[in-house]
Amino acid sequence: MTNPFDVIEARLSNIETLLLDIKHHSPNKGEVGRQADTLPFEEAVKFLNNQGYPISESQLYKLTSTKQIPFKKFGRKLIFSRGDLLAWSKLQLVEPTNSAEEATLTLARSARRKRA
Repeated sequence: MTNPFDVIEARLSNIETLLLDIKHHSPNKGEVGRQADTLPFEEAVKFLNNQGYPISESQLYKLTSTKQIPFKKFGRKLIFSRGDLLAWSKLQLVEPTNSAEEATLTLARSARRKRA
């Protein structure tokens, strides 16, 4: 009579070799950690928020309707590219201005208007 533990061990070793073969001969081996470049609408909102650019779904819809953000349509679905979204979001950043200089210019303009 055979030992049941020996049978289990033999089967387990067969499963391990099969899994290793599958792992080494996988056709998508290079794409395992890679993310798709295209995003559907909901994921585009999450992507922008995760990148530190807070935006709501309604804001993104507004930007697409006025064509202020790069997007494509697949049927009735809005599709976004990760690279295009990052490039667009970087263009939206505004450099901070010197508030003291800005305040001085505003006061000077106001004084000129009052004289005239």
